[in-house]
Amino acid sequence: MTIFLIGHDFKYETEATVKLFFPAMRFAFCTEDAPCAGDFIRTVFTEDRILVETSLSGVFRRQEVPLSPDEDKHAAEHALCRTLYAHLTEATGVTPPWGMLTGIRPVRMLTAAVEQGSTLEQAAAHMQQTYLVSEKKLALAKAAVAPAEEATPEQTASEEVVEEAAPSEAAEPEETPVTVPTVEVVQPEEKSAVPAWLKEVWQQLFPAETPDDSEPASSAEVLPTSEAALPPEETETEPETEGAAE
Repeated sequence: MTIFLIGHDFKYETEATVKLFFPAMRFAFCTEDAPCAGDFIRTVFTEDRILVETSLSGVFRRQEVPLSPDEDKHAAEHALCRTLYAHLTEATGVTPPWGMLTGIRPVRMLTAAVEQGSTLEQAAAHMQQTYLVSEKKLALAKAAVAPAEEATPEQTASEEVVEEAAPSEAAEPEETPVTVPTVEVVQPEEKSAVPAWLKEVWQQLFPAETPDDSEPASSAEVLPTSEAALPPEETETEPETEGAAE
């Protein structure tokens, strides 16, 4: 489909309005008036009028509305989109539920109007008159904005305080439980008493010394000492015979 833009440069706004009715179609744009064999949409701006012509599936339509010379650019742009929207609604039989709204959130638009001092009903009436939003979608947008508008100043202030306090509370790190290490105490082994048989051997070898029960002598200490304490072996001598050899 070819879209003619004659006498204006509202390409983006014109294309966005046409896409409400032909969302999957590709367009070719032309800024000079010329004959066109296929489907086309022609938008023309003059000093005192806006002209919209369409040829869709062989059916030609023409619509013309007056344009005030005092209109600023924004008002002229809106007048073109509104004329094109009405023309295509009649030509296609399609009525977009959100009207002429493109690229903007209706709830945000209503909220901005309420914040600037309008009531919700006033903002909704302006949206419907300006952008031709359906009653069903308008009620949906109002329902989304109504809870915020009905909030009392005290509730709003308390919510702001909570929102301000929340980051600081969230910033505090959680306390990590400290695990006390388990220390295993190993009791020293009790010294065993000196066996009775060792005492007897010791007393036989060293009558004057008695080993202390608390500190028993080791076998290494006992054996060398016992060996040293043994009496030397007697040297066998030949017994003397009575009577020398005569």
